[in-house]
Amino acid sequence: MPENDQPLVSRSLPGYGKAIMALQTLIILFLSFWIYQEFQNNQYLQSYVNTSLQGTGFIALALATITGFSVVAAFLFSKLRRANRELEEVLSDETVRQTVTRPSGFLDQRTEQHLVELIRQSDPSKTQTDTLPVLRRVDPDEEAKSPSA
Repeated sequence: MPENDQPLVSRSLPGYGKAIMALQTLIILFLSFWIYQEFQNNQYLQSYVNTSLQGTGFIALALATITGFSVVAAFLFSKLRRANRELEEVLSDETVRQTVTRPSGFLDQRTEQHLVELIRQSDPSKTQTDTLPVLRRVDPDEEAKSPSA
């Protein structure tokens, strides 16, 4: 994985800091598993927890809420990283910048059509059979290349 794909916070942390965080995560997971197993097998701990927290429903609700928020946060973080990666790819891609160009003519096609209609309506003495003026699009590059007379 390239270094640019990692978030800014992880790039500023030294290696031993990341190792300590990983170790702490493993310890927390181990202690959580241990207290769960102890709760399942120790009736004294069950009665203590039930009297102090007023039932296991509260624990289940708290764990479900924490898990739900953690899943949503992880999902949003992954979407943010993917969007940042795509944005950096688009911004750094030179071919995208080269393909985005303005139209070669002064006016776009719709404006030219509107002008033709205005010309047709402005001169009522001419009928539809008369020749109408024709707008011709001139490319500035071709005009510069052609010899001046």
